Amino acid sequence: MAIPYLEIGSHEWDRGVNDGETYKHSYYGVGAMIQFSPVDKLVMTLDGMIGRTHSASIDVSSAPNFAGLPIYEGSLGNFQLSRFGATADYAFTKHIHGMIGADYTSYKYGMSPPHYGIWEPDSKTEMTMYRVGIGYVF
Repeated sequence: MAIPYLEIGSHEWDRGVNDGETYKHSYYGVGAMIQFSPVDKLVMTLDGMIGRTHSASIDVSSAPNFAGLPIYEGSLGNFQLSRFGATADYAFTKHIHGMIGADYTSYKYGMSPPHYGIWEPDSKTEMTMYRVGIGYVF
């Protein structure tokens, strides 16, 4: 079975430096999920999505700022985003399933405009998430 899809979403990373740096972006993309069963009781899933970030930004806080406002706010350049993953689901019994999978996500941010001699350089983020689980079907 093959399922094409459109996806929209957002991502926020609260980084624990400078009393707080928050990177944010929204994204949109197109993808496809393919599922197949190579043997009885096993379902394999492959998933891939290609998209683009938009509204990427950074907010930097600092301890001397008692108003709680960011000391630096800047927009970041928008670039391609991609995510690819694979999952295996095995039915041990009619009701108990085991699952294992991994997803790889990659995206870039462009350099921010200078603000009082401060700027954020180009950067690339790559994340891999691993999943293991037991499920109960009722």
